[in-house]
Amino acid sequence: MATETLKRINVTFPASLLEELRRYIPRRERNIFIVEATEKELKRTRLRKVLEDLHREPAWSDEDHPDLMTVEDVNRYVRRLRETWMPRNDLTLATTNPRHFPIPDLRLHPLDE
Repeated sequence: MATETLKRINVTFPASLLEELRRYIPRRERNIFIVEATEKELKRTRLRKVLEDLHREPAWSDEDHPDLMTVEDVNRYVRRLRETWMPRNDLTLATTNPRHFPIPDLRLHPLDE
């Protein structure tokens, strides 16, 4: 935001909300507080819109993925993805010397067993 052009706007607040803002947020921090709150709410609004759009028109169709119809199919698929990312022999190396791969928990997921 530092390199972005700034524009001044006029915003009307309910008196009680403005008083609370003044009580908790120091004068020179109010602008950034309002900007960050607006950014946060816009992010939530955009996410809500995406979810609503996906509810109307899903991105996933069972017909498009007949190979992933059961839990076992999905587990097999995820296992293959994990093996391409980190083959089992690398996983063994990581567990014997954690400094080489600082991964907090290398136990297999219960669904992998």
